Amino acid sequence: MKTMIKFSSLFLLGLAAFLMAASAGAVKPESYAFSEVTEGEYSFDCSELNPEWNFWWVADYTYSESGHLHFNKDGYLVRVNGFSSFTEIANYNSSDPSKRIPANAKDQTPHHYHFVVLFDETGQDVYYKETGIYYKITVPGYGNLEVDSGMLEYEWNGAEWVLTKITKQRPLDDEELYAVCSFLQ
Repeated sequence: MKTMIKFSSLFLLGLAAFLMAASAGAVKPESYAFSEVTEGEYSFDCSELNPEWNFWWVADYTYSESGHLHFNKDGYLVRVNGFSSFTEIANYNSSDPSKRIPANAKDQTPHHYHFVVLFDETGQDVYYKETGIYYKITVPGYGNLEVDSGMLEYEWNGAEWVLTKITKQRPLDDEELYAVCSFLQ
């Protein structure tokens, strides 16, 4: 899904600043965990494929994240090792929420990936890597659609994030988007 956020640098930077201030001198890794519910996230405008389909493909899900924060001997955050998952996923028609991928379909299976974030001495996150299944849906009558299944690796070049390595990652193509929108119409 184009609009799902894979990681939040702002969240991690805020968390890093808080933890550096709160745990100066700490060197033991600390655990963290949080969850947030997203409802009505617009995934794709189906009218782009067929002007008679005047609706969006919409998703609800719960995003959960947990992991360990690693600090250097001075108490500065240097690495986050984490695990993320998407559960309680619902994909439906924005104009008619009763038109949805069936609850017993495989898209209800939790999607999950592991990630690593590295920070430089200033607290800037400079490296991000994730491995796993970011998004998977089964469209009845069409089959499985997997997006971002594999590995992504980014590095910060001082001005922007640069994708440095990728395996099996891809967006949904028009045929797959058509299958979802056709099912939801």
